[in-house]
Amino acid sequence: MTSDELRTWAAELRTKSAQASQAHAQAARKLLTPQLSKSQTSAIQVEANVHDCMARRNRQWADALEVVAYEIDEDA
Repeated sequence: MTSDELRTWAAELRTKSAQASQAHAQAARKLLTPQLSKSQTSAIQVEANVHDCMARRNRQWADALEVVAYEIDEDA
């Protein structure tokens, strides 16, 4: 892959990360809903955790791709 392709991929992962961050925030707001059952609360907590994990992982992979793209450019 070229450095440009890696940066494009990184940008796509950053977009996914931002979307997951928004979904995490929405799930966290749902937890403020009064009168949720215990199972509903558990399900929303799991949803929030999954979105949070996806946001962080996508950011980490985007960072790694950008490092490799930089290294490719430096070697050229």
